[in-house]
Amino acid sequence: MRDNTPVGELSGFDLTWNYFGHSYTFAIILGLLQIGGGVMLLFRRTTLLGTCLLLPVMLNIVLINVFYDIATGAFINSIIITTGLLYLLLLRWPDIKPVLFKEVVIPQLRLSFAKPVLKLLVIGLAFYSIYRYVVAVPSSTFTGKWKIKEFKRNGKTVGENDWMNGAQNWCYIYIEDDGRISLCANPYVFEANRAWFGRYNYNANQKTFNVHFDGGTNNDTTKVKISNYNGKQMQWDTKVYDDTLKLKLIKE
Repeated sequence: MRDNTPVGELSGFDLTWNYFGHSYTFAIILGLLQIGGGVMLLFRRTTLLGTCLLLPVMLNIVLINVFYDIATGAFINSIIITTGLLYLLLLRWPDIKPVLFKEVVIPQLRLSFAKPVLKLLVIGLAFYSIYRYVVAVPSSTFTGKWKIKEFKRNGKTVGENDWMNGAQNWCYIYIEDDGRISLCANPYVFEANRAWFGRYNYNANQKTFNVHFDGGTNNDTTKVKISNYNGKQMQWDTKVYDDTLKLKLIKE
């Protein structure tokens, strides 16, 4: 999220800069790799090493520029640099070819039956891991960003500007596929330091959410009764601590 904008609505350019700007350390390392590789190109003995260091980085940048609709100037610049690196690599092709295509003698495994068994085991474990993930994290029909249209606490309506008076006066609820849920008071920007975070599971028979807020115990379960759900809106009736809450939500 950025300024309460869903990630799916960000442009490729905004998405890229939000991603790379998340970690300052990563940006420094990436910059040092490019500077170091560029310095290596200045010396004949380290030209090949510098090319091998820079080429993967530049190929990645070219793909990002293409598929994330980065500015045309940046794309042209990355193509020119990548083409130059490929040219330098081809100049050393006679030295590189033996490394890539030289036949290497690998000692044969005496237990011939073990090789196919190991292959099947690796493939089986890979598919089993995917299956377990899909089963453990099923898609939820409630997933999405929900705006609280009407909020009543102990029978009294919570005003539109009451979110400034307390983090418990939520304006938005974010429900995720992996069982995570977050409730935010600020209607304009998602404030992680004020938001309520937790985990939920849905009981289809009782039509209830069982919510465990972070910082509590497994015994601290908040039961949320769901009614009038039609995919676009729903109503919550619950009790949080000593407060009885009634919320009407609209999906955005």
